[in-house]
Amino acid sequence: MLQAHKSKLIHVLYFEAASGHRSAAQHIVNRLNTEVPGSAVMLNLTEVTDRAPRFGSIVRAGIRYFNYCLQRGILFDLGGLINLSLLVQDTASKKTIQAIADFWAEKDPSLLISVTPMYNALLHKALAQHDPSIPYLCVPVDLEEGKSRYWFDKNELRWYACASTELYQKAKRLGIASSQLRQLSGMPASISETKLDRAACFTEWGFNTEWPTCFVSFGGQGTVDVLRVAKEAKKQNTQANFLFFCGKNKTLFTKLKALNPSYPHHIFSYLPEAPTAYLSVSDLVLGKPGAMTLAEAQLARIPLFALKSKGLKLVQRGNERYIQKNQLGLVANSVAELVAAIPNYSTFKESAQNSAQNNALEELLVFIHEIIKSPLYAKLQTQNEPVQTRITSETSARSS
Repeated sequence: MLQAHKSKLIHVLYFEAASGHRSAAQHIVNRLNTEVPGSAVMLNLTEVTDRAPRFGSIVRAGIRYFNYCLQRGILFDLGGLINLSLLVQDTASKKTIQAIADFWAEKDPSLLISVTPMYNALLHKALAQHDPSIPYLCVPVDLEEGKSRYWFDKNELRWYACASTELYQKAKRLGIASSQLRQLSGMPASISETKLDRAACFTEWGFNTEWPTCFVSFGGQGTVDVLRVAKEAKKQNTQANFLFFCGKNKTLFTKLKALNPSYPHHIFSYLPEAPTAYLSVSDLVLGKPGAMTLAEAQLARIPLFALKSKGLKLVQRGNERYIQKNQLGLVANSVAELVAAIPNYSTFKESAQNSAQNNALEELLVFIHEIIKSPLYAKLQTQNEPVQTRITSETSARSS
């Protein structure tokens, strides 16, 4: 379906705020490279924005601050942070845009796929300044747009692949042409095809085969909520096995090691790939109501017990409603309530096993193929052709 270009690559743009965006990018790149080996690469937003040093330093500072607050459970006023990011984008200078356009000229992608919010207007403008014929596809990593312009802005030359009816309908209300929209059956996610040997793992970890196994992860950054779950399980004398994922939070890993609870458990530090292989030996997920966490739990067909969002409520409340509406698990108001519910996980087991399975990555491949074959893409190529011809002619004239 996709044809590999001898030099151009598909770039999938993400940023390291929380972990869902990076996870989505990994899933998309892996699927594209399965279709055509070597056709796609991941691209960190800061690698792009650092080309304009002052602008890049502001973007990096925002991401560092967000992750610092997230790890410590002290994130407040997400709406204000989004507004600030949009302001930084909207006030970017012509010099900044040109610097980023120069970056795109060096990379010269065949297609840009963005799973990054907020900065798409500026990034697309810079890409078009380099070459307006390169398609820009935005894949929102949410089920709803919690704040205006977080994902969508009216750009007549951008494509969107939406993971929910809510996002798709909002895009249409904003006037985005149906031909440039695609509703996917879910988030662009996958889980590892590697099936771990449950018996061997349980023996290695000293797990109780009669107890449920909890996959405890609050994202790739690692948050204090993992430690709170560990302490609460100790306090409640919970009869369960626990897999604790600390992400990039080294302090969390150290504190969990020091806690050394008596119940069966295994602690993981940062893993470069999403740890979805461990879902195959788990009975339920304890974590945040993130879109990718939810998608991966669904693909593994196990319940998600989510801690009600506070700081990220603006972007996660739609996910909470989805979990409750489809009985895919529960949304707990506190860590104590979350841990206390573990013995009741089987209540949601049937709903989780029978939940609609998404085929979003395959649908995304089809949409990419349609974009390349679309009349709009052909029009952009035609509009750009005289410019390329003129450059070629001028170069030839100078050579002679």
